[in-house]
This record gives sequence, C-alpha cells and structure tokens, in this order.
Amino acid sequence: MKFLIADDNATNRLVLAAMLQKNGHEVAQAEDGKGAIEAFTREQPDMIIMDVMMPVMSGYEATERIKAQCGDRFVPVIFLTAVTDEQGLAECIQQGGDDFLTKPFSATILKAKIKAMSRIRDLHATVQEQNRELNAYRCRMTHEQEVARTLLNRAIQTADLDQPNLLYYRAAAEILSGDVLLAASTPTRTQRLMIGDFTGHGLAAAVGALLVTDTFYAMTTEGAPMGDVLKVMNGKLRRALPLGMFCCACVVEFDPAAGRLTVWNGGMPDILVYRPNGYLPAHLPSRHVPLGIISEESLETEVETIQVADGDRIYLYSDGLTEAADAADEMFGIERLVACVSRNQDPERLFGEILQSLHAFCAGAPPHDDIALFELTCDSSLVNVERDASCVTREASLASIESLASRVCCDRRSHAIDATDSPSHQLNDASRATFDERRETRDERRGEAAPWQLSLELDAEGLRLSDPLPVLMQALAEIPQLTPHKESVHMVMAELVGNAVDHGLLGLNSSLKSTPEGFTEYYQQRAQALAGLTEGRLLIRCSLATHDSGGTLMIRVEDSGPGFDARRGVPELNHNAGYSGRGIPL
Repeated sequence: MKFLIADDNATNRLVLAAMLQKNGHEVAQAEDGKGAIEAFTREQPDMIIMDVMMPVMSGYEATERIKAQCGDRFVPVIFLTAVTDEQGLAECIQQGGDDFLTKPFSATILKAKIKAMSRIRDLHATVQEQNRELNAYRCRMTHEQEVARTLLNRAIQTADLDQPNLLYYRAAAEILSGDVLLAASTPTRTQRLMIGDFTGHGLAAAVGALLVTDTFYAMTTEGAPMGDVLKVMNGKLRRALPLGMFCCACVVEFDPAAGRLTVWNGGMPDILVYRPNGYLPAHLPSRHVPLGIISEESLETEVETIQVADGDRIYLYSDGLTEAADAADEMFGIERLVACVSRNQDPERLFGEILQSLHAFCAGAPPHDDIALFELTCDSSLVNVERDASCVTREASLASIESLASRVCCDRRSHAIDATDSPSHQLNDASRATFDERRETRDERRGEAAPWQLSLELDAEGLRLSDPLPVLMQALAEIPQLTPHKESVHMVMAELVGNAVDHGLLGLNSSLKSTPEGFTEYYQQRAQALAGLTEGRLLIRCSLATHDSGGTLMIRVEDSGPGFDARRGVPELNHNAGYSGRGIPL
C-alpha cells in the first residue's frame, strides 16, 4: 500500500516513513499542504497521514481539496495533531479527516489505526463495486423495460382506441403499466371495451396484459358473446398467473343501434354514467370476482344492461385514479371524481377537466399505482365511422347484402332438395358415405373451383362442445375484400348456421318466439336439446371468387336433419309479421 506523509517537521516524516517501510509500504513525502496536494495528484496514494498545522496551506485545507479530487474513491486521511482536548480532536473529523493520531505517536497505535482504515477502505471499495454493478443492472433493466414497452405497445392493437367517441388516458407507476385498455368492434358493429388492472405493476403486471389481449381481439372480431370471451380469458389467466395474482376487469358493450349499454364488472371501481341533464352521475358497481381466481365453470357472466341516449358519457377507470395521492398522502378519492363530473358545464371538456383536477390535486407527486381512464361517448354517429378509403369501391363492386342473401337462400334451397329423399330422411353413420358422395357430385356440378375455399364439418360432439360461428368469422376476417362487409357476412352466416342447428338438427319450433316468455322457453329447449344431441352432422362451405369488377362470396350450409320442402308455399312478407318463417322471402 502507498502512503503520503505531509508534515513540515522532517524528523516526524523520517520516523513515520521508517515505521511504514518496515511493514512493507511505499512512502511519498510533502513538506506543506500545497506540496501534499501536488504529491497526491502525482503519486495517487492509498492513504494519507497529514499534519494539521503546516506552512503555506494547513492540513485542513489540503484535505478538503484532496477529498474533492477523490470522487468516488475513498482515500483515508489520518491527522497528526498535538491537540489532546475533545473539541480539538472532534475538529479533525469535522474537517474531513477519517481518524487522528496525537503526538508523540505510538507505533503500535499507528499500526492499529492503519489496519482499521484499511478495512474501511476495502469495504468502501466493495460497496463502490456493488454500486457500479447495480447501476449497470439498473441501466440494463431500464433498457429492457423500454424495449418491452415498445413490443407490448405494438403487440396490443390500438387502432380501435382511436374511435371518435373514445378518449383514454394511461399513466404507469413504472416504465411498464399493468393496466389494460382494449377496444374492438364485433361484426355487428357493437363497440366492446375492456379495462383491466392486474395486481401489482411493472413488468410482471404488464406481461399479464398479453394473456388477455389476443383473446379479447380475436374473439370480439369473430363475434363471440361477451360471456364466452370472459370465460376464455378467465381460464387462461387462472392457468398462467402465479398464486395471488389476478386481473380486475370491466367489459362493456355499446350497441349504437339499440341505444343499449351492457356491463360486466369484476372487481373494478364503479362505472360512472354521466347524463347531460343536470343529474348526479349514475354508478354501476362491481358484481363479480376478478378474472383468474375461480374456475371457468364457477365464473358468473351475468351482465347488467341499461339504456343510454346520444350524449351520455361512460367513465371506466382503475383504482389508481381514485387512490392517487398528494404530497401529504391524501387520496384523490371517488368523491372528488364525482364532484368534478357533477359540476361540469360542458361535456366536451369533461375528460380534460377530470385529468386537470387529478394533476392539480397530486401537484407533481409521483403515482404509486398505474392509472387508466376511459371515456365512452354514446353517439351512434361516431361509432365505426373511420373506414378505409377503398371501401367505397369495394362495396360498390362486391355483391350487396340483398343479392348475397338471395344467393345464399337459393343455395340453401338446393341443398334442402338434394339432401332429402323424403320428409323423414335422417343421415346416420350407415348413410354417411352416400351423403359424402352426393356432396362431391354437387361440388362437381358447381363448375370451376373458386380461388379461396373453406370447409368446416362438425359432428354431434363437436356441436355440443363448440360454436362454429366464431371460427368461421375469424377465417373470413383474414380476407381483405370482405372487411367492409363483415357485418353483413356475420348476419347471413349466423342466420344460416343457426337455422341448420336449431331446426335441421334439433327440430325446434320457432312459433314459440311469439312472446317474450316464449323466447325464454325456446332457448331453454335449445340448450337441453343440444346437450342431448348424439347424432347429426353440420357441413359449412365457403368460397370466394373475385374478378375485375368485384367478387362473389358463396356460402353453403348443409345439415343431416330431415330437411324441408322448399317448394312448399311460404306466406308473403306483408302477411307475416311474426318473428319466424320469413327466411326465404327475406
């Protein structure tokens, strides 16, 4: 170890140098404070023994300047002093010294103090190295989280969040947020939103968002019911998340045509419904457990439905908003949020006023939890208005829904005649070969193959376990030419598949639908009949042929039921005001 001895007394320097060299240390010397600074810069010693009283510059001033040069490096300074009173010795420490040695000094005490300072120096070096490692690790983690945030943001679609009737705000307590904001439209133009809040925040909570995002978008665009989406997300989270981690979630659907809002709230704060009529906002509380806690079978998916009018505003938010705290650790609270909504005079400015009130209350205090806020404006004229500019051309060139529905109905009639030898005809395993042979013969008669084809066949077990409609819509959603017509295609496909299952295979009677009670009984019978289905098959074939002026989508749905006589007389539409029996004329 290298020492620097700074003392204006040559005898003291020689004695100290001899003691240190005897123990194997290197020694550099200086006669005054200024020389000590120069020697320190030149020699870079590991420890300094500094006299307090020296000419040109005192030991105190020299120590202050040397310590300033050390930076993060710890160089112990032991002061030599003739002072023995407590105040004088304390002054040595206050002036930057790390220890002191009184004159006349003892070799034994000097050696002990050097060992003590060496231990402190080694400990400081270890701490500094650990700090460097921690800083490097923090930089790597920050970079990785920035990359993860970029990937997550790209993985989570945001196009539907940019609808004209949606406003949203999200603030992360860390780089990554555990709050989820999702929006998508069903094939029937119903707007579906989800706000989720995973336990904790940061990377672990943000990764959980990926588990629900794909399911939400895929099943929503396929037209899957809200309850099915919730059950699938719940099952996925329950299997993937560690014990103690779950997702509070709220899913709402806005049907602009019916002016209806459907809500499922599992563990999220009350939804606020603002109506621009001067009344206090209505509250829709949580009525279910969060996702990822209980089994799919135990999860309740009952929803709450309210009527809304154009101009009503729906506010969904995470508890990070109401639990945001100021410097005194007082929470923003639901009362301040409701007060902000209640005193609003201009609904167009309400979203901004909520954020302004929140930021003013927190006054720059960092958030302790992720914050998310959704504003949904119930205005049918603003929903799904942003569409690709080429849609107009494609809509004009492709078949309209009227001609498409007519073409499908004709196809359905030909199937009913071809697949039925008699009204009592049933397809069983023995006659399946005949069924397939007839199907191939009909396909040959159709002529030239279409450039895109899809075929889906389900037996009784498959029909009991799954709904074919979402699978079909997901496949059709991949075809760009059909994107502008997804609502129409979904309506036609749902009607054909529903009729084939309900009437072709289950033999249900639609006359039950003449009353609200009948509707309930109809779907109860349907559930019972489907659960008991042991025989039967459903075949769905789709083909798309395109040409310069547009294209044609053909949908063929065949079932193995008894069929019906399409040539039988059907009442005119103006003579049939019921809820069934209008399919072919319509």
